[in-house]
Amino acid sequence: MKMLMIVCETGIDYRVVKVLDEVHVPGYTRYSGVSGVGETGRRLGSPIMPGQNTVFLSVMSDEMAQQVAEKLKQLVDSFEERRKPALRVFALPAEILL
Repeated sequence: MKMLMIVCETGIDYRVVKVLDEVHVPGYTRYSGVSGVGETGRRLGSPIMPGQNTVFLSVMSDEMAQQVAEKLKQLVDSFEERRKPALRVFALPAEILL
């Protein structure tokens, strides 16, 4: 099993939800209004550094995680090169303990 952590700019979070629905991901937790700094820039939710991120956490099978990652890559690739959205996907091993 994998836990995917998907971090995206808030402007495309509805598209991430669409991908999760298409793959029939059984559930996720969504954190909206997240600020931060990374290789895709600064999103601090301030007038000087506008924008915010959304973070999704979801546990799923390895196969489903691969499907989600592939569909999210297709999503990013569908944008023009100079307009690519900020979106990163991280996979962590997951074990259900309770």
